[in-house]
Amino acid sequence: MSAPSARTPWSRGALAALVLGIAIRFLLPGQQSFWDDEINSVTTVSGPDAGPLAAMVFNNAHGPLYLLLLRGWIRAFGSAEGPVRMLSALLGSIGLVLFYRLARRRLGEPVAVVALVLLALSGYHLWYSQEARNYALLFDAGLLAVPAFLDELERRRRSTFVLALLTTLVTCLANLSGFFLVALEGAYALTIGRRAGYPVRRFILLAALTVLLLSPWIAAGVRGAGPLHLGRPGAGSGVPAAVGESPPGLLSIPYTFYDFSLGRSLGPDVDELKRYRAAALLPHLWYLVPAGALFALLALHGWRRALPPARAVLTPWAVVPVLAMAAVSALNLKAPNSRYALLAFPPYLLLLAIGVSAIPARALRWGAMGGLLLFSLASDVRYFRDPRCWRPDARSAGRLIDRAARPGDLVVVYALQDPVRYYCARPLPFVAPLAKDTRDEGAIREWLRTSSDGRQRVWLVQCESWWVDRQDRLLEACRGSMTLDGEWHFTKLPVYLFSRRGGNTTGGGGAAGPR
Repeated sequence: MSAPSARTPWSRGALAALVLGIAIRFLLPGQQSFWDDEINSVTTVSGPDAGPLAAMVFNNAHGPLYLLLLRGWIRAFGSAEGPVRMLSALLGSIGLVLFYRLARRRLGEPVAVVALVLLALSGYHLWYSQEARNYALLFDAGLLAVPAFLDELERRRRSTFVLALLTTLVTCLANLSGFFLVALEGAYALTIGRRAGYPVRRFILLAALTVLLLSPWIAAGVRGAGPLHLGRPGAGSGVPAAVGESPPGLLSIPYTFYDFSLGRSLGPDVDELKRYRAAALLPHLWYLVPAGALFALLALHGWRRALPPARAVLTPWAVVPVLAMAAVSALNLKAPNSRYALLAFPPYLLLLAIGVSAIPARALRWGAMGGLLLFSLASDVRYFRDPRCWRPDARSAGRLIDRAARPGDLVVVYALQDPVRYYCARPLPFVAPLAKDTRDEGAIREWLRTSSDGRQRVWLVQCESWWVDRQDRLLEACRGSMTLDGEWHFTKLPVYLFSRRGGNTTGGGGAAGPR
């Protein structure tokens, strides 16, 4: 199949998918409040806590390139949720274009249109196209770097080497997990390159230059990594376990493809899975089982029906980043999260598109595509309409405390303080117990007594998350030693107001807020 040139006009179907995808990514970007990582992005580049430009660039191993873009963006458009997230929406929209161009060049127009429709409606890509973090940029950089290295394998010119090096550097600077690209390039050099007579020394030189030029960020990443420890550390070992949104080790692999398929808005959320494990899946099995079967069978069908050159490209691309993420998790170097394997997301969609396009019966082909789109649309709708699928509502919690707190009040945020602090403009004292303070009921009661000594009122903000106080020991300690004056339930972030018994308890309200 001859690939269309870059100048070939877009088909009507591709243009319609592009317009739809862009519209979705710019829809209601300020609807949800910032959460912890997003606030870290914003405060790193703006406000009183922002450091000098050099420190921001050289001391941030997670992705200084995005922070440079965000710094200029905030200066131009402000730091409110909507304007800030529009940068990610723009990057996500650019990703649609890059993805379609790559798919059309490698797989032809019909498959490329199907793939673009899947990406345009992907709930997974939508999430990171509306998050003030660097993952939409990582997606774009990978779509530039992988084709650039494939061109280097095929053409072996000085210009192709330089372009492959530059795009590799950009991908690594977009996010720390961009370094998985170097492993992918090595896999290509030893498979596609070996069959084509590609000199492996060219890849070795590229990798060496990448490491040399990025050595400041590599050193920063090593300093921030946890201690090396194979498997799950035992209790009392002194080695912290790398916990994250995905299950640890090899279990992160199926969960990653689950995320790729259904996004962050279908099925149980991360907190429910961590708290209740398999039981959290039971209410959702009626649609998760057919969804999982549909996505898995179509991806496998796409792999089997792909032509050998396409299979040689897509297989390592879909596998190496996911395996690298799982290995890093198993070694406790970084918490497992599907977003760290984001480089594998484009080939997964391409395999799905090949699988759909290769179905010979027209009715069955349209039925399979309709099923994929049905689940994608359901994920998108829940993302915008169901608060249970949103980030915790620190905006409402922080503004409530900012409005109703009195001088001398104590704010206990369990566990992440930065989101509530960000939305609470008043200089109130914030505290949080450490792990040793919550080991049993006696320890947490003692911590609460000493921390709140001399305070008339205590605000408790309790993040409804799997890695905090699962037994609600802190809440029960507050109920047992103080009087509950008010209770508000915001999305994944309930707020309680307690006063000392016998003290001043006026002004608490007691009315429950929105659930």
